[in-house]
Order: sequence, then C-alpha cells, then structure tokens
Amino acid sequence: MVREVFEYQRPKLKLVRYWQMSYKCPACHKKGRSVIVRASVPKPLLNHSLVAASVVAEIMYQKYVNAMPLYRQEAAWKQLGVTFSRTTMARWIIRCAEDWLE
Repeated sequence: MVREVFEYQRPKLKLVRYWQMSYKCPACHKKGRSVIVRASVPKPLLNHSLVAASVVAEIMYQKYVNAMPLYRQEAAWKQLGVTFSRTTMARWIIRCAEDWLE
C-alpha cells in the first residue's frame, strides 16, 4: 500500500421499485381449481407512504443528533431533488415513534 485517502461523496437518493409477481397453476386450472401464488415483498415502514426506513432515520438523525430543524432539512432535501414538507417529515417522525419505539 502506498497511501490511504478519505474521499467525500455527496448523499444521493434513489428510487427503489418493488414488483410483486403472481402466478397461476395451469394444471390446477384445468382441474377446476384456481391456485394463485404471489411472491413476497418487503413490508413498508409506514402504510401508504413512499418513505423508506433509511430516509426517516436520516431525518431523525439530523433533527435530534445534529439539532437541524425541519425547515432546514426541507431545503437540504430539495437540493437532492425531492420535496419533503416539514409537516410530512414531522408526521413520519411521530408515526415511527408511535409504531416502532414503544
């Protein structure tokens, strides 16, 4: 080894799409039984929400460890290309605290 260096990479956001495939049994269908098998998909952190656990963890970390208010986080997320309102982020924090930190 010649040397070691630290490099900085800006945070990035990525959209992950989950697909659920459904299959029917052709042999069962011919016998008059309808059997449909669905692949499993990961459960969402919050129902009916696009937010992942990593995003809520970052919001909570910035708020409670770095003392960064939600209005400043709103601007920081906007620089990454996504609009999360302060109200939405506050709801995520409250719901996750109620659902996961009992």
